[in-house]
Amino acid sequence: MKFCMGCMEQYEDEYRICPRCGYIEGSKAENDIGIVPGSILADRYIVGRMLNWDDAHISYIGWDALAEKKVRLQELFVSGVCMRSEHNGRVEAINSDKAVIFSKYKNKLIELADKLTKVTDLEYIESIESYFEASNTVYVVSDYFETEELSRMMGSEKSISPKKLRKRFVPILNEIDKLHELGYFIGMIREKNIVVTRTGGFLLKEHIWACLESRTRSESSDGSPSEYTFPYEFVKDPESALNSPSIDVYSIAAIMYRFATGADMSKADCLDRAASLKKKHKDNIKPIDKLIDSSDTIDHVFSNAVMNAFNVYPDYRTPDMERFVEELSAEKPAERRRQYKKVTPLWAKILIPAAAVGVVTAGTLFVINMKMKTSAPALEVTVPGFQRKNIDEARKMAEKSNLKLIVNGKEYSKTDSENTVISQSVDPGELVFENSFIGVTLSAGEEKYPMPMLEGMEFGKAQQILDNMGLFYTTYEEQSVTVAKGCIISHTPEANENVTAGEKIQIVISSGSDREGTVVVDDVVGSTYDDLIAQAEQGGPPVEVTSYVPSDLPAGTIISQSQPSGTEQDINEPLQVEVSMGRGSVAVPDVTYLEEDKAVAILNTIGIATEISNRDDDNVSEGLVSEQGIEAGEIIELGSSVTLVISNGPEKVKVPDTVGMKIKDAKELLVKIGLGYIISYKTDKESKEDTVIEQSEKPDTMLVPGEKIIITAATSKETIAVPDFKGKKVDEARKEIEKLGLKAVIFDIQDPVAGKDEVVSQSPPADKDVKLRKGDVISIVVCTKEGSKTKIDFGEIGEIKIDAPSTVKAGDVFDVVITLDTGGRTVFLDSDFSANLEIIDTEAEDPDENILVRRLKVKALEGGAAKISISGGSKEAEFDLTVLE
Repeated sequence: MKFCMGCMEQYEDEYRICPRCGYIEGSKAENDIGIVPGSILADRYIVGRMLNWDDAHISYIGWDALAEKKVRLQELFVSGVCMRSEHNGRVEAINSDKAVIFSKYKNKLIELADKLTKVTDLEYIESIESYFEASNTVYVVSDYFETEELSRMMGSEKSISPKKLRKRFVPILNEIDKLHELGYFIGMIREKNIVVTRTGGFLLKEHIWACLESRTRSESSDGSPSEYTFPYEFVKDPESALNSPSIDVYSIAAIMYRFATGADMSKADCLDRAASLKKKHKDNIKPIDKLIDSSDTIDHVFSNAVMNAFNVYPDYRTPDMERFVEELSAEKPAERRRQYKKVTPLWAKILIPAAAVGVVTAGTLFVINMKMKTSAPALEVTVPGFQRKNIDEARKMAEKSNLKLIVNGKEYSKTDSENTVISQSVDPGELVFENSFIGVTLSAGEEKYPMPMLEGMEFGKAQQILDNMGLFYTTYEEQSVTVAKGCIISHTPEANENVTAGEKIQIVISSGSDREGTVVVDDVVGSTYDDLIAQAEQGGPPVEVTSYVPSDLPAGTIISQSQPSGTEQDINEPLQVEVSMGRGSVAVPDVTYLEEDKAVAILNTIGIATEISNRDDDNVSEGLVSEQGIEAGEIIELGSSVTLVISNGPEKVKVPDTVGMKIKDAKELLVKIGLGYIISYKTDKESKEDTVIEQSEKPDTMLVPGEKIIITAATSKETIAVPDFKGKKVDEARKEIEKLGLKAVIFDIQDPVAGKDEVVSQSPPADKDVKLRKGDVISIVVCTKEGSKTKIDFGEIGEIKIDAPSTVKAGDVFDVVITLDTGGRTVFLDSDFSANLEIIDTEAEDPDENILVRRLKVKALEGGAAKISISGGSKEAEFDLTVLE
């Protein structure tokens, strides 16, 4: 008897080909990179045929002679870094530089394997039995299972039911959660890592290699391109994202989404999704329950749980596996978390990069390095929270912050009234230049449409119509000799009944018939749809309606047919016809702020023709309907035309060539034409100090006003990469900034929900293309809860003077002027206003660099005694006034 190196089973000596697996005795290693089958490692393991290989390792079937069982032997072999010696089979680095990289891989793999060998109770995740070093590399040993990748096992099936996916994935999630508790976070989980065992269970395989690759990503020769399962924060900055359970939450959710929907994931790359959210505030992917036909509560629970875990940004994603399992296992769907927070309005202004800032919030006044110059080239502002505001109110808030709102679209909503902002493209608290455009998505409310005529129409075509109108649907199949296979037999509500966006439509689809034979097509033009149905019942061909169009013929009349009279065809081949909608009347729906294609499709579907014109519009994004010629609700005759004005978006600005200019001149030029900027520096001793040597956008590129470009100036000094301070406590961020030799400009916004005394935004942003010099300024925005005691002491100030009227009436808006002698120093002030006073605005009026003047607009809310207290360092000032009823 001898061992087969293909399946590690024994067979008779007389055979050269294994009767079990077909492996030919003496076969060489595949691809000339693998170990020769039959080799022995560590005096214990017999190496069999190669199972698979990728960028970091090769897997073999093996035999453990000590334990007398099949095993999977996994060998560290890094593509582009290693080669196998023809002389002795050892794994060697290609050169000395690669040897350093290979050593890092080995050390990291040993560290991971050592941690995993201590975990012995894994059933749904591949467990690591042992590891050893041999042939100058590292081997990992695990149990051998015959498995198949889930995607291959499915074959022609496009999707798996949510109920089955939940049952199969929850045990995997629970075991990943155990690994997370040990500090083992995988990262870079791919679809191929989910396999099906012979018993039908799901298994997470080769996770140690995904983990190794994620921790050595920067060493890879090709940069390891992103896949749909890779989370945004990991792709942007792998090192800082690795120690978070949410990276694995995202990857598993992505795979569950893929198999629940059968969707093409080419548009699900996290960077594409983030770009779409930023530009249009619209995700590239649709919720699961909009892509599957089901009214089952489990499916909606599953959809919300997976979509929350599949959120692009980690701040709004399910934080860990425990929470993910809770949401998947709940009786009712979890609340769907939007990708943008709901926060209170913010309006503080910051001067960048001048060395002074004055910021007022409801309870705290931060005044930092008060040498404010009104001739500074540009102001940056914190973005207010516009959610739940009517668009008119939101525009006033934006105008107050010197920002411009632009509508990016609208969505139907049962909970938000029409024209209410339901999301925004830039997070509240982010720093942007004045006059920047902030995209908002509005609620369309509960839009009503006449139910379109869909009987006889191919379901795929009807599905697009229903999606455009925001209608959900449940489908049922039924055998039919009258309606062609795949076409709609009937639907509820019936045609022309009013339906509301978000309403669920019941659709019966024909599964065809088992009739055999041929049929001769009659001339059916002029007859009715009902006539054709009756003919089909008597042996005629089944019907397919290609379109319904307005005409002077009565509704239901056949206008044209695709096959000419006398054509002989298979009895199950559909007779394709065009049907009249008649000349009745229809109410014009509101299609403003919809994409052009969608608006046209909706109007055409209900019998309204369209004419298109275009114009520049600062208030509406490019490609959306900014105006319709006939107002929503007006009744018009079928076939009438409505003019749609399609926005070209704001008039764009041409990027100038700033290379060779002094930084000061470049900034002034960019601001003058309406563009923002980020200043970066590059050590270049050949060019003049502070001269622009690079810019991120090519000259003559067209940008929307307010967009930023990076201009890089020469410096003889050493440069410093800008770290990411978002999410850090303010004291921690300040210490890091000071340690880098930079200066911190800090100002405070308040949010009773999200306040954590954490940094919510910074300027300049953390970007691999942005470098600063020692002494340069980083501005950070800190989010605190109302009444927070967080203080940052930036030094003392001179005398504080408060000027205000001694008596005001309730409802009055009056000025409070605060004058400070800063002596040119950095200053922190704390303010305390009585509960019957409210700060509503602030303006800077600084006569020189050492004197700061802040004029506050204050509203008296109700009668009684009132007090204003300002303190800073060892100085204090108070002002008493009376509010009359």
